[in-house]
Amino acid sequence: MRYDEDIEIDPTEREERERAAAAAERDRLIRTQVVRVMTGQADEDLAEDERLRAEQEAAEQEAREAEERRKNSPLNKLIGLLFTGDILVNKEISRYYPYLICFALMLLLSIIIMFSALSLGIKRSRLENELKVLQEQSIRQSEQLYKATSRSAIIEQSKARGLNLEELPTQTYIIDND
Repeated sequence: MRYDEDIEIDPTEREERERAAAAAERDRLIRTQVVRVMTGQADEDLAEDERLRAEQEAAEQEAREAEERRKNSPLNKLIGLLFTGDILVNKEISRYYPYLICFALMLLLSIIIMFSALSLGIKRSRLENELKVLQEQSIRQSEQLYKATSRSAIIEQSKARGLNLEELPTQTYIIDND
């Protein structure tokens, strides 16, 4: 065969060969299945398939029941009621409303008492600071008063005004009437 000659390819030959191969494969599968049916292997396989299908259905049914139990658990019901707002109209919950209201009022009362105690504590500390300042001022004024009424201060003031006071030659004694 030379390169310059036209080679004619017949597509029908290839298709016929493929059909013949497929038919041969089909015939082989049919023969193996017939042999399996005759020996009873097919019945065993069918029984095994049925058993596996029953196990799978049982497992799926168990999974559905577990999912249903999970959905119907009390915690999930409560969470669902909270998110949807149906908890406000639920008869089981509505009998606890007085207790919930009492709890809320006591909580509010404790908050009010806590804030009033804090404000009174702040007010007390301010008054204590003011008291300390007033005590310091009182001590300073007492010192100034003592300085102004001491013996040496009185003598200085009398000399400044031109008064001549004489000191007593003897020591004076204070007599108490106790």
